[in-house]
Amino acid sequence: MATLEDLTAGARVVGVRPDGPVSVVAVKWLGTTAIKLTYKDSAGRVANELLFRNREPSLEIVSASRAWNFDVLVREGGKGLARQEGVSFRTLRRRFKDRGMTISEARLTRQASMVVNLLQLKDVTLRDVALRLGYSGVPALTKFVRREFGVPPGILRRQLQGH
Repeated sequence: MATLEDLTAGARVVGVRPDGPVSVVAVKWLGTTAIKLTYKDSAGRVANELLFRNREPSLEIVSASRAWNFDVLVREGGKGLARQEGVSFRTLRRRFKDRGMTISEARLTRQASMVVNLLQLKDVTLRDVALRLGYSGVPALTKFVRREFGVPPGILRRQLQGH
């Protein structure tokens, strides 16, 4: 059994969907008894679901996220994260494989999580989001958001903010 507090970005969780584990992209707390979970399913589709405490008995962490600095992964890639961790790139790749994902999947998951978190902030412009994620500008951010979420960033922002 996992608690709602155990659901963190990067964790793989069983019990959210009946068809298999999901990868947590972002978690937004709604008080102390519920969360809005943004996740990727086994087909790579991004979805949201409200989870309440009564679901905890059916949740299980398949692989937990490790306290790596994934911002380094987003900015510098796997070699930057390996350097930060003091391990070889091959060792880092093997550690990710042991957790059921590739470095590229982890990087995309972290980028998607950062996009979700930043777009929820009303005072952060799309240009700021793009630059913080290392993109050259809004067009590159738009390409990423369309590929990962199926909509442009402005529409995703409105969806996340409940408009």
